[in-house]
Amino acid sequence: MIRFAQIWMPYGGAPADEIFLNFGLSKPQFTEELRRAINDTSCDEAVRNSLHSAYRLDGHDAPT
Repeated sequence: MIRFAQIWMPYGGAPADEIFLNFGLSKPQFTEELRRAINDTSCDEAVRNSLHSAYRLDGHDAPT
């Protein structure tokens, strides 16, 4: 999930259809699962910060 999110970072995050096709989740569900994944792993701080920016993991939805 983290790698998938990283691939889409340059584009402002993965679109809802790609998230659903790959994970069967809505975009808000994916965002919550991604937040959990980066907090529960030893994710590099720079990657974590980039993911927070791209997916707006501060509690706001990422742009669609």
